[in-house]
Amino acid sequence: MPLDRISDCRFASDKVQAQRSAREQLKFILVNKEKLLRAKNGKKYLIVAISFDQIKEDLTPNQLSYVDSIYEMTMGAAGYESFKPTYKPNKRTFLRYGKPPK
Repeated sequence: MPLDRISDCRFASDKVQAQRSAREQLKFILVNKEKLLRAKNGKKYLIVAISFDQIKEDLTPNQLSYVDSIYEMTMGAAGYESFKPTYKPNKRTFLRYGKPPK
């Protein structure tokens, strides 16, 4: 396969798309800041969202993830369906032949 075809593939712009979608999420967060302030620690996350919005260069992958979590928090506080990536295992469950946790 020629090199120019590999570099022109449709996945070459994933980083650009991620940056664009994070910027749109930040716009949504800042427009709906009253909803974010209803969430737990909303004021702290609003300050972070404002600082991310003021950054002119590309966001790092960790910052992109943080923007996504703030966006989901805003969606949840606004009453829309949101994804909650928390995993809370039941502390009383254990393997069939294992020892119960202390």
